Amino acid sequence: MFLLACDGEIPPFDAALFADTGWEPKQVYAQLDTARRIGARAGIPVLTVSSGNIRHDAPQIRVPVRHHAAVREEP
Repeated sequence: MFLLACDGEIPPFDAALFADTGWEPKQVYAQLDTARRIGARAGIPVLTVSSGNIRHDAPQIRVPVRHHAAVREEP
């Protein structure tokens, strides 16, 4: 929808929001830079909102890992 708004296919937005978890892969931030350039040309700012780093802020929950194997006996 962002690109449609930037191209004038739908009404423009006041702004676009990127919710940053603080733990995104480098490619996400590269795409964000591209989105910011496209948005700037169309007059739609791309704003970042964040509440910290999800990796550091999330509780460390340890879940036991169980390995299950299905064995089929030959007839």
